[in-house]
Amino acid sequence: MLPDMAPPGPLSVGVDYLPASRHAPGVGRYARELVRALVQELGPAGEADDLTLRLLELGREPVRVHDLGVQGLSPRPHVTRRRLPLPRRLLGARWFPAADTLLGGVDVFQHIVATPTRVRRARQVATLSELPPAGSAAAALEAQRLAAMDAVLVFGEAAARAARDDLGVPAERVHVVPVGCDHWSRGLWPEALARSGLEDLPDGLPEIAVLGTPRAERSPEFILEAHERLRAAGLPCRLRFVGGPAPEGSPLPALVAARDDVRHELPSEGELRGTLMGAAVLVHLSAAEATAVTPLEAFSFGLPVVASDRAAFREALDDEATLLPDGADAEALADAVAAALSNRTDEDARARRRAVADRFTWRRNAAATLVVWHDLAARGPR
Repeated sequence: MLPDMAPPGPLSVGVDYLPASRHAPGVGRYARELVRALVQELGPAGEADDLTLRLLELGREPVRVHDLGVQGLSPRPHVTRRRLPLPRRLLGARWFPAADTLLGGVDVFQHIVATPTRVRRARQVATLSELPPAGSAAAALEAQRLAAMDAVLVFGEAAARAARDDLGVPAERVHVVPVGCDHWSRGLWPEALARSGLEDLPDGLPEIAVLGTPRAERSPEFILEAHERLRAAGLPCRLRFVGGPAPEGSPLPALVAARDDVRHELPSEGELRGTLMGAAVLVHLSAAEATAVTPLEAFSFGLPVVASDRAAFREALDDEATLLPDGADAEALADAVAAALSNRTDEDARARRRAVADRFTWRRNAAATLVVWHDLAARGPR
C-alpha cells in the first residue's frame, strides 16, 4: 500500500530515460509522460517542488527526440539529461560506472522496466507493465531482476497479485499507481472530442483499429478472419493494424498485401492521435497485459472497445468494453465488432467511456510515484 503522504525534504531521482527516446508507445510513452507530468504539472511550485530529476540515456542509436515529442523538458533548473552514445549492455558491466554514479549520485533510481542496470547506492524502483507467462523462462528472469528492487510499481490490483503470486515480489514492495491515458485527448477542443470516432473515412467506410505490433499473442490473423466474416455478412468496414512490423515468419504481411480493405502501418507519434480519433472501434486482443492503457486510450475519445477478457481490463474498464473470453471463435469476435459498430453513436455510452478514462491521468500517476520515491529516499542509501 502507498503511504498517506510523502515526507518533506529534497529528493533526487535518476531515471533510465532511454526508452522515452527510442519507443513511441508502451514503455516509451510511460517514461515521457511520467517525466512530463512531474515537470509541467507537479513542479516546480507544486508537489514536486523539491524534486531534482536526472535523466540517463545510454545507447548507441540516434535519439529521435523531435519525433517523440519530448523536446522542451530540458534544460530546466531541476531537470538534467545525460546522453552517452555507448553500448547499452555496459550498464550491467561490473567494471563500468554504476547508473547512479554516472548521474552524480541520486537518492532513487527509476528503472522504466527491470533491466540488469547496475546501481551502487540508490534505492531502486522498477515498473512492471507486461506480465510474462507464469512459469516461463521469461517469468523466472523477470522475478530475478525484480528481486533486486526496493519497490515495484504496477498499474492495478490484478498486476499486483501477479507480481506477488507469480513473480515472488514481497507484498510490501508492490505499489499500485494509476496508469494514465490522457496523452492524446489532453488539450483537444471539446468539439473535436465530440466528433471522434463518428466520422467515417473518405470512402464512407468505418475503420476497425488494432493498436500495437502484431505479434502472435495479439492474434492478428484471428482478427483478420473476423474482419472477413464481417465483409462476407455485408458489413462494409476497413481494418487497420497500427504498430511495428510483424515478426519474421508471420503470414500477416502477405495477407494484408492481398487486400484493399486492410492496412498495416506505423504512423509517427504525432499522427497516432488522429489515427485513433478517426477509428470507429478498437479491437485489442492480448494474451496477458498488466495495464488497460490501450483500451483506455480509446475510451478517452468515447470509442467502443472489443478486447480480451483480462483481469487488468475488467478492473479498469467498468463493464463498458466488450470482453471476449478465451476460446471464443472468429464468429463471436465478428458479432462483437458488429455490435460495437452499430452502437458507436450512442452518446450516453460514449460519455460513460470518457468518464472512465477521465480517472486515469498521468498527473495522478506521477503524484503516486512521487510518494513511493519519497518513502524510499527516507530509508537512506543502500
